[in-house]
Amino acid sequence: MPDERTADNLEQASDAEINELIGAPSEPAPKPAVQTTTPSGTPPQPASGKAPAAQPAEPNTPETPQPSALGRLGRKAERDYSGFTEEEIAYFKKMGNDTFDWIAPIYRKYKSGQPAEDVTKKLAEYETKLKEAEGRQWFDHPESYRLSDEYTAAQTSLAEAQSVAKHWEKQLVAVDGGAKEFTGLHYDRDGNIVGIKLPVTPSTRADLIRRMQVANGDVENFTKSLDGVKESHGKRYGGYKSTLNEIYDKHFKPHEALLKKHFEANLRKFPVWFQARPEARLLAASLASNEVIMEHYEGQASANASTKLFQDASAAAGPSKAVLESGLPARPADGKKPFKVPTPEEEKAFAAAYL
Repeated sequence: MPDERTADNLEQASDAEINELIGAPSEPAPKPAVQTTTPSGTPPQPASGKAPAAQPAEPNTPETPQPSALGRLGRKAERDYSGFTEEEIAYFKKMGNDTFDWIAPIYRKYKSGQPAEDVTKKLAEYETKLKEAEGRQWFDHPESYRLSDEYTAAQTSLAEAQSVAKHWEKQLVAVDGGAKEFTGLHYDRDGNIVGIKLPVTPSTRADLIRRMQVANGDVENFTKSLDGVKESHGKRYGGYKSTLNEIYDKHFKPHEALLKKHFEANLRKFPVWFQARPEARLLAASLASNEVIMEHYEGQASANASTKLFQDASAAAGPSKAVLESGLPARPADGKKPFKVPTPEEEKAFAAAYL
């Protein structure tokens, strides 16, 4: 009896199974067998005229019956639809087994909120880069020396020296060309360079050459200053972070357990963008140290006050029971005058009067 076919079975079948079911060729057709007899019924003779040697007969091996396409389609594929809605299951039933096996695990991860592996890898990579960026200081950049006040001052002086040198060169060319006057330079009350017209004299040319040489010397010196700022940048600022870490390790790391509570509380008070910087750790540790020291002194003051209160109370209450029973004179807390042990009669009189 042929196997039953259902819509689910057909939808879950592979392409090869469906091709076999409908009779479509799934493999190349076999080549026709070689002719073994002539039209007259006799075996064909080889070119040599000799009959070919007899071949041994192959044993008859019973063929193993192969399940038909209908039989394979009739077997219900085992699928795990747990965790899927009815609507999702309806879509999955329209898929073949291979497609379902591939997409179902991916869809389960999607539903559970688990990111794909490549997304997880990218997130970890970006988090690492973000931490590096948060800890980076402006002075760690190789070109950050350009932002320093020292570099800005040297650059301003260099530009001014270059402008003055070009000015004197231009005036010298004008004088050599027969000009009757030239523009001199001087500083006004505000420190700005201003020009003033002066007549050309026999010594003007020599004076302009001297001024031009001085300005060119200034250009050379300020250029060296800029190069020096750049060269010293790595030494002065490149180890800034490591220097702060060395200070922390030397002064605060041995006391981390004692400072932990106040350190973490102070760190949380800082802006989020500042908390990851080495300056924040050093500042939080310093504040925590101050707070621990203050707590220590406040505790000592409280202990001293409690001790004094106890001593005063003891002095006012008189000698202890042990002193009374020993029969020895007791010395009060102030050490000035010993107590006198009362007699039994005095105790009775005291009890009758006050108790």
